[in-house]
Amino acid sequence: MGRKQDGARVVIGAGPDGLRAAAVLATAGHRVTLLQEAPTVSGLRHPELPQSSGRMRTHDEVRELVEQVMGPLVEAPGGGRGVVRGGRIAWLPMKRREVVGLFSPPRLLPAAQAWFDARQRAARTDLTLGGQEERTYRDWVVRRMGEPAYLDLYKPWAGRRWGLDPDQLGVAVARVHHALPDAGPHQVCGGRSHVALELAHETITRHGGQVRTGVQVEGLDLEAGKVAAVRLGGGERVAVQGPLWVARNPGRVVSWLPDEVAAPYHHDAAQVAAADLLIVCLKGEVDGLPEELHVLDEDAPFWAVVTPYGIKEYALFLHTLPAGAPEPSTEALAQRTAEAARRLGIGSFSEQEVRVERVVDHQPVWPVGGHVHLHRIVNLAEQLGLVFVGRTGAWGDLDAGQEVRLAAAYRDQAAPDQRAVLRELVDPPARLDDLRASLRRFIER
Repeated sequence: MGRKQDGARVVIGAGPDGLRAAAVLATAGHRVTLLQEAPTVSGLRHPELPQSSGRMRTHDEVRELVEQVMGPLVEAPGGGRGVVRGGRIAWLPMKRREVVGLFSPPRLLPAAQAWFDARQRAARTDLTLGGQEERTYRDWVVRRMGEPAYLDLYKPWAGRRWGLDPDQLGVAVARVHHALPDAGPHQVCGGRSHVALELAHETITRHGGQVRTGVQVEGLDLEAGKVAAVRLGGGERVAVQGPLWVARNPGRVVSWLPDEVAAPYHHDAAQVAAADLLIVCLKGEVDGLPEELHVLDEDAPFWAVVTPYGIKEYALFLHTLPAGAPEPSTEALAQRTAEAARRLGIGSFSEQEVRVERVVDHQPVWPVGGHVHLHRIVNLAEQLGLVFVGRTGAWGDLDAGQEVRLAAAYRDQAAPDQRAVLRELVDPPARLDDLRASLRRFIER
């Protein structure tokens, strides 16, 4: 028989979103045990680096709670977004001549003709009220921008961002990232990123909880149809009181269940994939760059360059790495990234001062029909007493403020209705009939 601990509110995580979710639970007075797979409390090697820009959207009703968990917030200055292709940087929204500059001369006329045809079809649709089914990322882009824009601009960027052939990405990806305006307001932590993470940890311990690092979950034990304990290496069982919160990819969680329960959901689990975010931080020329620069060149190793608020002279180069894939050496990453930045006209960066951060399961990968598979797993989770929290658990593109809001919604419900909460807070109210989305804006979220 393995050792058995006294029960506590338990959260399973692997990164900063698990830490924040556990802190939200602790603010309600719960003693929380966070089982963190990573060797550090935050799940990060370099907690001083933000994940991407560090911006968040904090609704008034949860701002006080966000500041309890993360510290004081300040309104984020307008840093701007841009795109780069062929050595040309354009701020968003682009001017028409800048859009023209994104295409090589042989591709310009076909791109213009395809865009004009797409707009004509959209106008006829407005008159006839006729519909057209859109299932894939490709369908959405081609219907509005034309095929040359998809092949030359959107497809190379999307393939590197999500690590999946964009022809297989679901249409929700385009609707979220290219059609939903994100005007703000945005906030950032008043202190550095590591201070916010330290405060979350302090919140857990102040209420009698603990964070256990380097923990490998081997399975979940059920009693009377509910999760009763988390099985760890060495035969240890951590007893669970109340719902078990999980800030891990839902597909991974299925693998922890007894096979007689999990078997019908193996296919769903395979479709609910997530990739890792690989951040390469280099010192160099950042003056004049937008806060977010999205890289459209097909041969670029990274999909965006971020110059976050509060970190001077450094840029974060964002790469996507398949879950479980081996990580290149720090030296190789620094060299490859710095060389690409020079070649693409982004700037000169040193290969000597480099920090590399890998954020596990940070990038949800939405294939066609992915949300159907997710909701099947969520239905199972509700039956078993599992609650998916954090960015990774919700399988949504959430920032830190949205993660706290999601955790608060579950914390305040005796029996959380996850499907309703996900529809309200995670699934976006995208207009399905918006045929006027503009290439000049390119990226909204």
